Amino acid sequence: MKGTNRILSTPNHADLFIRNTLHMKLTKTKYADYSGRIAAAEMQQAGIEDKDTLNSSECRVHENLSDESRVELREKIYKDLINKKRLDNDNNIKLNKGGSLPQTPLKNDKQAFYIIGLPASGKSIVANNLSDKYGAIILDADYAKRKFPEYNHDYGASVVHEESSVVIYGGKGKYKDEPSVLSYAVENNYNIIIPKIGDNKQKILNLTQALNDQGYSIHLILVRLDREKATIRALLRFIKTKRYVPLSMIFDTFSNEPTITFFDLKNNVNGCANKLFKSFTMISTDVPYGNPYQILLKDEDSPQII
Repeated sequence: MKGTNRILSTPNHADLFIRNTLHMKLTKTKYADYSGRIAAAEMQQAGIEDKDTLNSSECRVHENLSDESRVELREKIYKDLINKKRLDNDNNIKLNKGGSLPQTPLKNDKQAFYIIGLPASGKSIVANNLSDKYGAIILDADYAKRKFPEYNHDYGASVVHEESSVVIYGGKGKYKDEPSVLSYAVENNYNIIIPKIGDNKQKILNLTQALNDQGYSIHLILVRLDREKATIRALLRFIKTKRYVPLSMIFDTFSNEPTITFFDLKNNVNGCANKLFKSFTMISTDVPYGNPYQILLKDEDSPQII
């Protein structure tokens, strides 16, 4: 909800957004259903803004209320992720089921595939394909989120965002010594896949530089999809799975930032940034359902994606 000014917390505002901004053509019944669900989800998100399970016990389930029990829970999730293979369907991930490993043997070629793109743009499919082709561990915070008990309660994914990031990428301060999937992968030189939005160029550069210092070759991959279509896909996914990503965050805040970031880095806008990357690849997921993605741009060293 942070950084958004568009109001979607009433059925009327949500209905106008669906009709006039996303230009969706629905039946009268579906307009009412979708707008009501969006408004309810937005109100729920607003109720937990600035609250998370890492720093507060307010949204934690009773069984894992104490800080000590959260440390144990994070370690269980970490071990799950580094010891179990990826499932075909992310929706089936839960504690003791599903991990971050590829379905093919792990490879330690020190290759990193940094995938950026809007939510619901198709990054997961690209990540899964690359994971199995290159024997790479997927560093996806969503995998960790689904293993926290709060994920399936009323609060959903938002309250476990910070805690899942500690499990995947590591923490700071009192959390800095906890194990992370990223540290495990780098210590063993395993190939890795990093799916991110890509709206923050400096964060990409910081992680890329750190990996480069460890001898990794980094491939930057943009999964490109128009913000209107990505928002529609996120809405339809929410209707089907109840997994809500604030629609205004996709449409207004993230918007075209992944594409801008990609070309800024590729065209060396900020100096020597592009020297950190071995290759640049851009693919379009704006294709009919079931059709292969289109490669719009690639380098000689670009990975085989499709």
